[in-house]
Amino acid sequence: MKNGDYEELVYFRNKRFVTIQGESMDGVVVHYPNNEVFNPHPVDIKTNEQKGTFPSRRAAVAADNCADMIFKDITFKTDCKGQAEGFLLNGERNFAENVHVIGDGDALQVNGSAYWLNCVIDGGGDTVLGRGPSYFNHCTLSSYGAFMWIRNTRENHGNIFNDCTFKGLGKDAVIVRLPDNKGRNYPDAECVLLNCTLDGVPSEGFGPIDESASTANLLEFNSHDRKGKTIDISKRNKHVRQLDALKDAETIGKYSNASWVLNW
Repeated sequence: MKNGDYEELVYFRNKRFVTIQGESMDGVVVHYPNNEVFNPHPVDIKTNEQKGTFPSRRAAVAADNCADMIFKDITFKTDCKGQAEGFLLNGERNFAENVHVIGDGDALQVNGSAYWLNCVIDGGGDTVLGRGPSYFNHCTLSSYGAFMWIRNTRENHGNIFNDCTFKGLGKDAVIVRLPDNKGRNYPDAECVLLNCTLDGVPSEGFGPIDESASTANLLEFNSHDRKGKTIDISKRNKHVRQLDALKDAETIGKYSNASWVLNW
């Protein structure tokens, strides 16, 4: 795609081995004013958390039931506030490089295995939503509210971040929140931070984590500020486990391996 401003609502499904590549990440902007109010779920379906269920219709760009696709050098953006994805991706073994996703609540929703390299994700809160697994490598995320509301089950990993940067833009910009969601929660949710830069993230780092999600796998290793100084973890949420370079070397090694995380 040549550099340009593309005001379009994009939806496609059941595609495989297709590459969508722009001329440059900032130069190719695909956007549309879409959100949950303008384009809600069907009245009889309230969620797409399970495989095969109808996807949300509120994203500016949605790729449903797609596999082995490549997205590269492009920006996907919603022009609306509210529950509004810039990009919704459902499928398996999808790859994104140099992709900028701009949304509000749930800016990026991804269900199924995906690898994200050098991507930028900007959102208003619950900025990354979905059931995983996703591996983020050298990505930059900014959020006014919580960066994530993870919903993976024990069938697969959640969200893994390696050498990524988190920019908190508001007082509630925690990494993960896991509150009760209308009587349900996600006890197998997983978030792992490896060698990440945290800027503007509250000292508790994660939360609220309700007791119904107290078994979530929340791991952190070598988080630091913009100057490389180790983050003070003395006030970290009690449900977060800090990894030790020596004692947990095997665990760190596994989560550093995208193939192990994504089962590719």
